[in-house]
Amino acid sequence: MFTKPQDDDGIGTMIIVGGKTVIVENIAHDGIVDSDGDTDLHATWSGINADVRAELMGFIEAQSGVSFSEVQLAYLLNTDTALLGDLSEWGVEDADVIGRVLSKVSDFLLGRKWPTFGENADFAVFLDELRSSASAKGIVVMASVPVHAALK
Repeated sequence: MFTKPQDDDGIGTMIIVGGKTVIVENIAHDGIVDSDGDTDLHATWSGINADVRAELMGFIEAQSGVSFSEVQLAYLLNTDTALLGDLSEWGVEDADVIGRVLSKVSDFLLGRKWPTFGENADFAVFLDELRSSASAKGIVVMASVPVHAALK
């Protein structure tokens, strides 16, 4: 839940996100400023269209075999208002947005970013580690590992 800004200049305002105090460089009284500099009124997980939320959850599951609940994903993403603003504006189809979401998932579960094309990473090992960490944190892991073109 966001608190109303305490100052009038909108710079350096502190807000409460998921029970934590976060300093936001630019915040307008009517919403959060996303990475494009636009004020976004939907910069919370619950403010994003339900179809987009479901599509994102399905995409994460298809890419990783990890099935976050709405509550778990909200907890993870509500700390990144710029990402949520961009997700609301651009949707799951935007490569930059989805890459940032996957890196947020990976950072949460493993403490490192999602491997990108061209990195010398063993993606099968990465997925095993990701799924193991998710399971240890009480997040549902699907029975089968997704098949990726990179693994063929």
